Amino acid sequence: MSRASRSLPLVLVLAAAATTALLVGLCTAGGTVAASTAAASPTAAETFTPAPASSTDLIENADAYDGRTVVFEGEAIGDRLERGDHVWVNVSDGANAVGVWAPASMLPPSLVLGRYGVVGDRLRIVAVFHRACAEHGGDFDLHALSAEVVSAGRATPPPVPWTLLVAGPGTFLLVVTGAVRFRKRIRLLFTKS
Repeated sequence: MSRASRSLPLVLVLAAAATTALLVGLCTAGGTVAASTAAASPTAAETFTPAPASSTDLIENADAYDGRTVVFEGEAIGDRLERGDHVWVNVSDGANAVGVWAPASMLPPSLVLGRYGVVGDRLRIVAVFHRACAEHGGDFDLHALSAEVVSAGRATPPPVPWTLLVAGPGTFLLVVTGAVRFRKRIRLLFTKS
């Protein structure tokens, strides 16, 4: 085997490494060639954009999202469960609810939680998704990296059933008609005697 043929795999490995480094450099520079100074080039954290995900996406593609950072948006519902310096909050995007594990300081103490008669705060959570979280007994959850209240919660008056809107005036008319007829009968009885 000649010396040139022995160095060919080394050349291929070096070429692959150079190509990978170039691609990584382009990705971390936002698609442009990075400047030669470290101060001018953005870090990976500055250019990283987490993938938005719905609860249905997370459920149906749990293996693909496992360990990835995602953006999840929905209404805070249920109860705030304090666990030391962390808190559990369920967040529903309208299709399903997902448990979010976050530092207690990340979520405001006045967080409005949705329930009957109350629409909860709408949250945008950047979190690491766990298909089967080892820290929480294999639960499907999100570990929050950041959280922000997108819109404030509010109390909602319960809807008035349409049957009351129809039956109320109808019942009133029946009672008035019955009272008028009853009064006429009483008069007839007393005027005949």
